[in-house]
Amino acid sequence: MNNNDEPVTNGDPLLEYLKSRGVNISEPAKIDFCIYGPDQNSIQKLAEKLTGLGYEIDESESDLEEDLEEEDYMLTCSKLCAPDKADEIGLELTEIASEFNCEYDGWGTLS
Repeated sequence: MNNNDEPVTNGDPLLEYLKSRGVNISEPAKIDFCIYGPDQNSIQKLAEKLTGLGYEIDESESDLEEDLEEEDYMLTCSKLCAPDKADEIGLELTEIASEFNCEYDGWGTLS
């Protein structure tokens, strides 16, 4: 927080956009995180680990699947957290994903 008790965006374009739309980026919201993996087995094992850590796994098909290379698989998971903390969670997901030979891609929200 800065002296005005407003969350600091550190120039993050997504956080700046959310703030410009009136979103309080320090209030919890459903944040979606996207991870890519080399095969179905890796994604399934990662999903099991993330479920155990409190993430909700989106089992529905994604529109992005049409744009994926044949060798890519995608996992979308979500968690209730403040948008200004999403990058910290992204760092955690980067480490976890790498354990399964997967790659964290980023986050978004409909807030």
